[in-house]
Amino acid sequence: PGMINGNILTSTGAGTILIEYYVSQNDCEATTTQQIISSLTPDPEITSDNTPMCEGESRLLSASPAGGDFEVLSGPGDISGVTLTATGAGMIWIQYTYTQNNCTGSATQEILSFDIPEPDFTSDSGPICSGDTRILSAVPTGGTFSLLSGPGEINGNVLTCEGEGILLIEYEITLNGCSGNTVESIQAFETPSP
Repeated sequence: PGMINGNILTSTGAGTILIEYYVSQNDCEATTTQQIISSLTPDPEITSDNTPMCEGESRLLSASPAGGDFEVLSGPGDISGVTLTATGAGMIWIQYTYTQNNCTGSATQEILSFDIPEPDFTSDSGPICSGDTRILSAVPTGGTFSLLSGPGEINGNVLTCEGEGILLIEYEITLNGCSGNTVESIQAFETPSP
């Protein structure tokens, strides 16, 4: 399975290529032959997931046939063995290389990586009195407020103080499948009863 153009041999498949060299000089002719084993170039495939990742997330990579090597060609990612870790936001371009019978083939894959959101409270963090309510706000908008501890209750974005102590409030938001949170404490006082 091969072709010769001038003195260039091109393999066209797997098998044994038999080539002959012929020379004629002073009406004398001679030939010689050579056998060359030709192997197929591997055509590997990356079989692991290519869905988006979040910064700091790790993913086990896999490919077929097994036994090759992964590397990051470009983008915010690191590979250790078969573990890819996203190190920032952007497009990660990975390559898998497999060698068999001295023939090397490769496959590539692109994986989008997103930043972890870093939300901030924008509502008042000053003291609150029991029985009072406060509208909570944070950026980016669209997340969820929850009361981790303390004498109070949260309904949507409305905090109601129900006694004295420390109110520990969490705000969590998910963007592009990546979740980030922030926590704020508010001092709560008992309202005087004159």
